[in-house]
Amino acid sequence: ALCLVLGIVPVSVFTAFAEEHTETIDLSTLDADKEINQGGTYTLTGEGTHRVKVTTQDVVTVILSGASIETELSPLTLSDNANVTLKLESTNTLKATATTAAENKTETAGITLPQNATLTIEGEGELTVQGGYGGAGIGTGTVFGTNGQAASGAQGGATPGYTGGAGGNH
Repeated sequence: ALCLVLGIVPVSVFTAFAEEHTETIDLSTLDADKEINQGGTYTLTGEGTHRVKVTTQDVVTVILSGASIETELSPLTLSDNANVTLKLESTNTLKATATTAAENKTETAGITLPQNATLTIEGEGELTVQGGYGGAGIGTGTVFGTNGQAASGAQGGATPGYTGGAGGNH
């Protein structure tokens, strides 16, 4: 009888119970850049030297929980049309360390944020963002052409602080 009941329930009822992707990433264990290529919630913890790149247009929540990334190019990069919410827990740092202009280094903002991407910052924590040479703290930092432009929206007690690198804007 149970099989008969399941046989007549529409498939859409089961898809409503699909779980959202969740993942905790300990930055200290990464041995390469981390690509976020599907929607969901990602919690970043620890200290690392590899970049995090959001390449999906799905809705993504990134929880920074005592996270620190220090790398030559943008520690956090959003792709075109990305929709990302940063939730801040405790103290967090994103720092690009590029010190000179060099070829093929076009992402030197602390957070690379294309004009057509959406970034919302919320939570009770703190975030310090620093761009490398020619890069904005938050924006579209490039070491060639125009300097990056910063963009930020903080909500819910979030405390972001951002600074552009030499030759860039904040």
